[in-house]
Amino acid sequence: MTKKLIRETYLSKIRPFYDDREMIKVLEGMRRAGKSTILEQIIDELSERGVREEDIIYINLERRGYKNIKNAEALEKLLGERCESKKGFYLFVDEIQRAKGFEEVIEAYRAEGECSIFITGSNSYLMSGELSTYLTGRYISFEIYPFSFREAHLYGGLTGEDDFEKLQDYMTYGGLPRRYSYAKQEVGIYVESIIGEIIKKDLSKRVRNEELFEAVLTYICLNPGITISYSSIQKYLRGEGVKTTRKTIGKYVNLLEKAKLIYLLKPDFLKGKQSLKAHSKSYLTDLGIRKALAPAMELDYSSMLENIVFLELSSRGYRVRVGNLQKGEIDFVAEKGGKLAYFQVTYSLMETKTREREYASLLSLDNAYPKYVISLDPLNYDYRGIRHLRLIKDFLLSEEWEIR
Repeated sequence: MTKKLIRETYLSKIRPFYDDREMIKVLEGMRRAGKSTILEQIIDELSERGVREEDIIYINLERRGYKNIKNAEALEKLLGERCESKKGFYLFVDEIQRAKGFEEVIEAYRAEGECSIFITGSNSYLMSGELSTYLTGRYISFEIYPFSFREAHLYGGLTGEDDFEKLQDYMTYGGLPRRYSYAKQEVGIYVESIIGEIIKKDLSKRVRNEELFEAVLTYICLNPGITISYSSIQKYLRGEGVKTTRKTIGKYVNLLEKAKLIYLLKPDFLKGKQSLKAHSKSYLTDLGIRKALAPAMELDYSSMLENIVFLELSSRGYRVRVGNLQKGEIDFVAEKGGKLAYFQVTYSLMETKTREREYASLLSLDNAYPKYVISLDPLNYDYRGIRHLRLIKDFLLSEEWEIR
């Protein structure tokens, strides 16, 4: 029997919309992040609530028996057969992008108001922009991430004698749910296969030069937290003997973001004038990507700690940006429900110079919003109203710091 983790972080966000027939619920995210499993968990909750089995229609278009559902006509016929004469039912369609032109079919079912609709789609579909074109104002999207450290901890899939060793495991091999079924020496191969699947299924039609694309992918994914400058990437590639244009690099970076392999954080100008030259910073969707692309590379704690904080904030539903100051920056500005919190991330605060640097940026902000410095230190370094959070116990495994 396959072990499952109830992903309450996401279910709690989707649950208020279970019976909403006006809004289509769309689950999006990196391939193999667990979207289908969450659909199954929603179905389980509906069943436990007393919804009859015949009133729950679940279709996964990637499974056997549905391979011929490749267009809107075939989808409409299938749904007609499965949903005929039903009222007050729940419709789940997984990997819906396989049926080209499905949007009008799904919209017709939504407009009839007889069912609550849930769909997932691969990133190739989401990148097309057709979702927003056809269903503007008629859907609500939920971003699904691989296991957070807390989820992996609860799942029991992390190896190590203590929490720090478990953190090393997570930062090295990531949180894709199925990776916990493999031995460590096989995880890199698994994650690499997912990257290959994304390139083949989602990106191949949009990439003219696959070798160049993979070079851009490698550069960005081996340097999480890097500031994205097309000029610097072009310079790096030129040093590797690869010639290309900044326009092409920009296109490929955009594809990486839309394929959910990376996230680009836009700057939030906290002090000083907004700059047209300001660049975004990039973070990995799953930390195992770095290990898959460079198995022999040593763990870079500075960048990976920053990445893990970004993923934790995002998975908990925060809108995250980089805080730009006139001099320096705040690592993360996190917003939820109209309230803000500021975060600095560093490996250690033991050295005086480090403490002065990390706290100075936060102290320069003249507002009453919560301000935090996160590190791996076991000792407490609270200072002048700024809270110090120990990464694992106070931040990753705790809810106490969250905006209320």
